[in-house]
Amino acid sequence: MMKILIFIFCIFVSVKGFAIGGTGDVSGGGHGVFIDGKIVLLDFYEALNNQEPCFLTNIEMSKKWFSAIQASTLNPELRVDVQLLAQKFSDLEAVDSILAIAAFEALQTYKWSLVDSELVL
Repeated sequence: MMKILIFIFCIFVSVKGFAIGGTGDVSGGGHGVFIDGKIVLLDFYEALNNQEPCFLTNIEMSKKWFSAIQASTLNPELRVDVQLLAQKFSDLEAVDSILAIAAFEALQTYKWSLVDSELVL
């Protein structure tokens, strides 16, 4: 009976070890890219290398989105570029109008605030 309990315990311990993760050199937090001998989280790589916003070329900024963002409950401390945000919502509306409305409602749902810390890689 004791051998069976030890066997079951070993199985549980080994299964838990597999669940913890592979070699330990990368966290399980997402995909990574190998740059200059280091593994960098793909989200950080994309954020740091894409400084210019991307727009759909044939879509004009909607005055409706511009006024909606100005009238929104966004924290004025954030210093949001209203024209840039309105252009992005205009682009999104051109692709899927329901998604644009849902994203705008979600943006207003949260309380946004500035955090005084640097992004560390």
